Amino acid sequence: MLPVWTKLTKLLDVRTPVVLAPMGAVSNGELAIRVSQGGGYGFIGTDLNDPISFSKELDTARSRLGVVGPDAPLPLGVGYLGWLLDKGNRTQQLLNIALEKRVQSVWLSFGSNLGKWVEYVRQYDSQRTIEHKTLIWIVANSLEVASRAINEWKADVLVLQGCEAGGHGHSEALPLISLLGLVKSKFSNGPPLVAAGGIVNGAQIAGLLLMGADGTVMGTRFAATVESSYSPNQKRGLVEATKSIRTLVFDTINGPTQWPDGINARALRNKAIFDVEAGVDFEERKRLYHEAVKNDDTSRIAIWAGSSVGLVNDIPSTLNKNKDLVNQVHQELIDSLRDASGFLG
Repeated sequence: MLPVWTKLTKLLDVRTPVVLAPMGAVSNGELAIRVSQGGGYGFIGTDLNDPISFSKELDTARSRLGVVGPDAPLPLGVGYLGWLLDKGNRTQQLLNIALEKRVQSVWLSFGSNLGKWVEYVRQYDSQRTIEHKTLIWIVANSLEVASRAINEWKADVLVLQGCEAGGHGHSEALPLISLLGLVKSKFSNGPPLVAAGGIVNGAQIAGLLLMGADGTVMGTRFAATVESSYSPNQKRGLVEATKSIRTLVFDTINGPTQWPDGINARALRNKAIFDVEAGVDFEERKRLYHEAVKNDDTSRIAIWAGSSVGLVNDIPSTLNKNKDLVNQVHQELIDSLRDASGFLG
């Protein structure tokens, strides 16, 4: 299959500009490995990992991806929430493990001290006995954050997350098309720009590449795959859904949210939200929610989903002979780019 060459695919040495989002409780090592094996780029989400299992996941990835020698870069990435890193302890330990294992990329998002962690990674790399540069990906929801990521933090890759993205994002984020256009107009010679938010197929990717993106992040589409860590009920919920909404209900159900100011999340609308609208007492809502979690009852538990969830209509394997999702999306991208050329002449 033909490769698609962009600043991002050349930087990562991959054949398709499809990136797996590092979703907590979704993007496990198996999913990241399969996306990378398919020619895309996999990220592992870390917020629910313990150090021992995480270290084993990275060792497994090194073996499965055919990386020879412990000093060779591991061609995938790991995602970290800035506000969890600020709390130290386990999350910082997970970052140290990833750096020790020479992952190619680290994804940083949602924190008031991201610059501190950029410097932490740079310092770690500078002290290695064998040279290795970790690529730092920064998530930006606004032109202001994008400017800091490029000018101050010298991000290697900038992820532009629009309001369409499933899971957490800024409540005042622009639509992706507007955010991408704005940042592209200001930083045409900057790092690779990766578009995130509501992307589930190759046609959408083609449109974003034509607008100036160098790659795209897919979350919801990969959440509804055999390999994702979502439960079978959550995956069916994605397939049956037609839309999602932005809300703080699921974050506040356990008390005050620890996410930075302005952050909320996009999820499927369900009884947990209906309970708030009906004025159900908080303690009762909390009881009902935890009972639902125990029973994997998706009528109340959180199912994070982007704005294009209505276009997700199956639960394929990420990489197999019968229905290879990465190659399917890549072929849709190729076909769409060919179709676009037909408008000329």
